[in-house]
Amino acid sequence: MQPDTNGKLAYSIAELPELVSLGRSHIYEEIRAGRLRTIKAGRRTLVLAEDLRQWLLLLAANPGKITRSPRITD
Repeated sequence: MQPDTNGKLAYSIAELPELVSLGRSHIYEEIRAGRLRTIKAGRRTLVLAEDLRQWLLLLAANPGKITRSPRITD
């Protein structure tokens, strides 16, 4: 496995929103749906740089598949 351009092999969930310009909830939805793979290191949840890269390529290849959850109104 090769490090990304920053030299990191993995990212914490807390780092991803700023890195990919998406909200934390959206990232968790992608993880729950099985589209973004995670690993556990003790109590920490990490995303390998290669898995992040593959997920971003999947999003780029299927732009029509990116949807938002419906908004709940009172």
